[in-house]
Amino acid sequence: LKGHSHCVSSVAFFPEDQHIASGSYDGTIRVWDTQTGETVLGPLTDHTYRIYSVAVSPDGRYLASGSNDSTARIWDASTGAVIHVLDHSRWVLSVAFSPDSRYVITGSFDETIRVWNVQTGKKVGYPLSGHSNNVYSVAFSPDGQLIVSSSSLDRTIRVWDARFISNAAEESNAGADDRAHWNACCLRMDLTSGWVKDGKKFVLWVPQRYRRNVQDPYLHFSIGDDKII
Repeated sequence: LKGHSHCVSSVAFFPEDQHIASGSYDGTIRVWDTQTGETVLGPLTDHTYRIYSVAVSPDGRYLASGSNDSTARIWDASTGAVIHVLDHSRWVLSVAFSPDSRYVITGSFDETIRVWNVQTGKKVGYPLSGHSNNVYSVAFSPDGQLIVSSSSLDRTIRVWDARFISNAAEESNAGADDRAHWNACCLRMDLTSGWVKDGKKFVLWVPQRYRRNVQDPYLHFSIGDDKII
């Protein structure tokens, strides 16, 4: 499939297998017909610099893209219109949809993972922080209960409890009661005592020397440096 003018950095199938989305260092996204090899949508040119990642929602209605213009974008997959612009403080290296197509996650050069509501374009909860370097890849588990992320430079893979998403208050209406509910719905580790709790139930105690690897309360576990935490 020819049409991009620079490196093609990412590709993704649509769920019906008849179309492919591609993102390129030329700053554009294209949708291709797998039978004819023709561009059927695009080039989509709203990003201002290289595109690192593209994803197609499981229901086929949306595209997501991440760029080193420090944004991700959600697109209407039928018209190519930009629906939302999602801001990070640095390059967005990876994007992925939840299995129900309701959420997008983004991984960034700013070392965080963010969750976004596809319909509203607003952040859900707070950034997931724990990597000590760029987040190069993110994905949801097939049941939507976990998020996995990787950073080649901090040599870890991190698995996050995603159950907070359905209960988390969005930034527009986050209040004390909402945050308390969000905090109570998932596994959390007290960074001082080292105890991991599921609500009020004690689940696991983490020795002091390992707690630095569990920097976010919603981090399920971390794999790296020959250790599983």
